[in-house]
Amino acid sequence: MKEWMKFYDVSPSGEVKSLDREYINSRGQRRRVKSNVLKTSQDRYGYEKVILRCHGANINTTVGRLVGEKYIPNPKNLPQVNHKNENPLDNRVENLEWCTAKYNSSYGTRTERSAITRSKPLIAIDYEHNEEYFISAGKAAEMLSLRQGNISACLRGEQIQSGGYTFKYADE
Repeated sequence: MKEWMKFYDVSPSGEVKSLDREYINSRGQRRRVKSNVLKTSQDRYGYEKVILRCHGANINTTVGRLVGEKYIPNPKNLPQVNHKNENPLDNRVENLEWCTAKYNSSYGTRTERSAITRSKPLIAIDYEHNEEYFISAGKAAEMLSLRQGNISACLRGEQIQSGGYTFKYADE
C-alpha cells in the first residue's frame, strides 16, 4: 500500500479527497482533520495535479497516477500512466494504463500533433522569383527533393540557398 493511501482516497473517476483523521501537532495538541475533496490544478502539459501532505512532506503528483496506483495492477512495475484517449484531464480508470516512457511518448497521434504545433509555414522562392507556399520545412523538403536540414539552415540565415531556392517564413 502506498503511503498516501493512509491519508487520502481517490475515486475511479479521479476525485481526490482527504480522509478523516486525528494527529498530534508539533505542540503536542490533538488535531482532527475532516474529509474534504481536494482542489486540483493543471501543469504546463495539461495534466491534472494535486498536492498531498504525508508525514510533513508534500507529494506533488498527477491525479492519473493516483488512480493508476489504486486501481490498475502494475505487475511489470511500469513507470508511467498513459491516457488512452489522449485527454490529460480524463482520469477515469478505464482511460488509463501503465506503460513505458517510450510507449507513452509515441502513443496515438502525439507525434503528429507535436509536429504540427512546432511547424511553421514557409515560402520557397526559385531563381525566377516564383514563390511556393509550404506548411512546414519537412513538407518543402519532401516536395522539392531537398534535405530538411538545408532548408532549416536557410531559414536560420546560415545558408543562402538550397537546390536553387531561397526560403523565408510565411509570416515575414
